[in-house]
Amino acid sequence: MNLLVYVVLAAVGTICVLNLILLLGVIRRLREHSELISKGSAGHTEGDAILRSGETVSEFSAVGIDGDTISLEKIDDLTLVGFFSPTCPPCKEQIPHFRSYAERLPFGRAMAVAVIGGEGEEAMTMAESLNDVARVIVEPLAGPVSAAFRVSSVPAVALVEPSGKVLQSGRGVTALPNFAIA
Repeated sequence: MNLLVYVVLAAVGTICVLNLILLLGVIRRLREHSELISKGSAGHTEGDAILRSGETVSEFSAVGIDGDTISLEKIDDLTLVGFFSPTCPPCKEQIPHFRSYAERLPFGRAMAVAVIGGEGEEAMTMAESLNDVARVIVEPLAGPVSAAFRVSSVPAVALVEPSGKVLQSGRGVTALPNFAIA
């Protein structure tokens, strides 16, 4: 009988040690996931959503919803550029902030571009909601303008100098300097 007690105790002890090792592994994975979540979606930091400060936008040309051609060479002043998608809940939260920032730019609509990634009625509704404060482009997700700015996730915004150099960028207008806001 003594031998049976020792065997049972050894089995229970082994199971407890294995459970402890498994628990420590789970805790480590939870910490890794917490770090990824704190950095943002898919592990991107603020600057990874779009070109970083100091980087240069590639050449692009697109036709806005009002028929005007919008291209890098036509950016002749500091310009706010925002990327949104109608299927993205954070984008919908950022739209009022983008509108507010764009409304306060000195030359108004001429200094702001909104790029809506998507197709269909929802994309056009979002585009029309911004057309009074920005020149608006609707393109497929990962379209040519998004590629020129190396947009990896939305929402994403940037202030672009006439040379095409990104002055500041991030996931929302809160990442931008307040100098344009009166």
